Amino acid sequence: MDSTIRTGWIPALIIGSTLVFSGWAVGQGVEGFRAVDRAVTVNGLTNLDVKNDFAVWTLAFRRGSDKFAEVRRSLNLDRDRIVVFLREKGFRADEIEVHPLQVEDLPGHEASSQQAGQRFNGQGRVLVKTARVDAVARVAGQIDPLIAAGIQFESEPRPAPAAASTR
Repeated sequence: MDSTIRTGWIPALIIGSTLVFSGWAVGQGVEGFRAVDRAVTVNGLTNLDVKNDFAVWTLAFRRGSDKFAEVRRSLNLDRDRIVVFLREKGFRADEIEVHPLQVEDLPGHEASSQQAGQRFNGQGRVLVKTARVDAVARVAGQIDPLIAAGIQFESEPRPAPAAASTR
């Protein structure tokens, strides 16, 4: 009987230490889980109106015709009209950036979507980059004379973050 008493304490010690370790591990898990919930969410800061200090205004325009020379001539005329309009509205030459014109031959690229009389499609861009944000906002609403002169402006879709922030 003496040998059973001596060997019985070893399994009891193993089981006891396993229970202690298991309890400690569960406690650490619960403590870690509760620490994750200690985040602070601040609502309302996304609703602040912030005034921009720099504006980039893209005036993208296009023309289409069956004749290459006609598209180039129309695009050059449109670009010149836009630059003159911007200069008349008070923008300096260093605030106006003129991009090269691009003309594409549609049968070579998009024959299936070609409209009759629109073999060549041309695009141009004029950018206004200025710290005078109020002037850009004011003049952007005054482009009706350019539209009346026949300039066809493209409206560019805004990137997802910009579209979401301006809703």
